[in-house]
Amino acid sequence: RLKIPFSIRLRNSIPKCLETIMKNKILFAILSVFILMSCGQEKYEKSDIKETVVLNLDKCDEMSIDEIGSPHYEIVPLENNSQFMVGNVDKMIVTEIGIYILDTRYTPTLFLFGHDGKAIRRIGKQGHSKSEYVRIDNFTANEKGDTVAILDEFGRMVKLYSDKDEFLGSHTFDENCGWDDCMMLDNKMYTSSYHHANNCLIAKYSTDFTAKESVVCMNDDLIPGPGSFYKHTQYSSRYISFLDYYNSCFYLIDRTDETNIVKFELQSDNILSPTKEDYIRAPYDAVLEYVLTDDYIFMDVTSKEYLKSYMIDIGKRQLKQVAFNVFKPSMMECYKGTCYGFLMP
Repeated sequence: RLKIPFSIRLRNSIPKCLETIMKNKILFAILSVFILMSCGQEKYEKSDIKETVVLNLDKCDEMSIDEIGSPHYEIVPLENNSQFMVGNVDKMIVTEIGIYILDTRYTPTLFLFGHDGKAIRRIGKQGHSKSEYVRIDNFTANEKGDTVAILDEFGRMVKLYSDKDEFLGSHTFDENCGWDDCMMLDNKMYTSSYHHANNCLIAKYSTDFTAKESVVCMNDDLIPGPGSFYKHTQYSSRYISFLDYYNSCFYLIDRTDETNIVKFELQSDNILSPTKEDYIRAPYDAVLEYVLTDDYIFMDVTSKEYLKSYMIDIGKRQLKQVAFNVFKPSMMECYKGTCYGFLMP
């Protein structure tokens, strides 16, 4: 029997020991990554889409806005003074108390105007104290208008104010990714995001944020949003809607049964779900603005570099191109059957 010196056997065994150690380290590292991912990203079950309706922008009839009903236009000038100089209207929410307007052109400011256009007050103040916001990523107000929520710090924190500009408290979301949009109704807070664990998600909270439940997880193959589109989520007395801006489709949720979800998918020669790089390089069609009512979804769409207006008839599952006979305001909000828009002089 051939005897191998101990020193040689030891040297030959060192690489095997190191190989075993390295394998264990790699397995431990992989396991650690999975543990961290599971801890950092909350898992949501994807919601079932009850119905998918494909609507082609190139193959729809044109109709006049008068065919829907006799439109009545009323122009209400907003009061402007040294304390209330609105540079741009990024988002508008109409409530019983008044009209909230977000202006982020120079300094992020939330204004409250009366229905007659008279300036009432500013809501919140920019700063770093507990009662101040660093930035306004988005905002919402309840239907009465006596409570306003501001999304701050890239959607990771919400700060609540009264219509009298009283600070009501704040809440930090225990999330890796912040929320893009929010809305408040029926004593509930709904938030939506493209960025949450790479899912398109709507979550529902109680107004004191003690309870949370997932409502919709619609897609796990999304293009990250730019964080500058303010109105992904809207509601009417019948529905909650979510606009998937980058895939050009609406998800319509029945408020009486939130498991009943209808998907309206917009298609055309120029709108077929391009990648993010394509959006940067080419002028693909996109939904720029939309308003949800109990019966319709009105929207402005860039179509081959032209701005066109369309309407989805929810009940009939039909798409129409809408022509305005007088003037076309930017549609921003629907409140109790009346559509509110703004015109910049």
